[in-house]
Amino acid sequence: MIREFRNLALTEKGEAARAEFDETLMTETADCVSWPTPFILAEAALHPVEFEQLNESEIVFRSEFYNTERRIYMDGREHPAQGERTNQGYSVGTWEQGVLVVDTKLFAEHRSPYASSGIPSGLQKHTVERFRLIDDGARLHVSIYVEDPEYLVRPMEAELIWNFAPDQPLQDAECDSEVARRFQQ
Repeated sequence: MIREFRNLALTEKGEAARAEFDETLMTETADCVSWPTPFILAEAALHPVEFEQLNESEIVFRSEFYNTERRIYMDGREHPAQGERTNQGYSVGTWEQGVLVVDTKLFAEHRSPYASSGIPSGLQKHTVERFRLIDDGARLHVSIYVEDPEYLVRPMEAELIWNFAPDQPLQDAECDSEVARRFQQ
C-alpha cells in the first residue's frame, strides 16, 4: 500500500504542498491528531483496529493509534449536505452480499493523510472502503478507493489484508502532545 502513497498523481496544488512540507515541523501527529483514511488503514499492521457493532444502525471503527474512533451509520441515511468536518469524516455504510461498504465524506483538512507525504486532505475528499472476510474468517480483505480532486489528479486505489487476532485487544494509546513535540525536534 505504501507504494500507492509514493506514486500519487498530484495536481499542481498537491505538488506544491508536497514540496513545501517539512515533516519535522508540520506533522499533525505531534499534536496528537490521528491520520484519517487511507493511512489509518495502512497502519493497521502496527496499530491494531477493531469493529464493534453497537446496534443495528451503528458500527464503531477503532484504531489503537491515538485511540482513533469513527462511527459508521448503517441506517440508510445519506451524507449531510452541510455537516461538521472531522478528521475521520462522516461515514455511512451498507452491507452488500456480506461485504461492509463504508462511504466517507466531510473530512476536515489534514496535513498528511497519505503517509508522511505532506499532501493534505481536500474538502472534496471522498473514500469508499470495502471490508470482506476471507479464509473462513481468519483474514479481512480491505479495498480502498480515494478521490480528492483538489490534490489528486486521479483516484487512488489500494488493497490490504488484515489478520484476525481476537486475543490481542487494543491497548490504550493516549497521546500527550507535550511529550510528542519533544521527539519531533
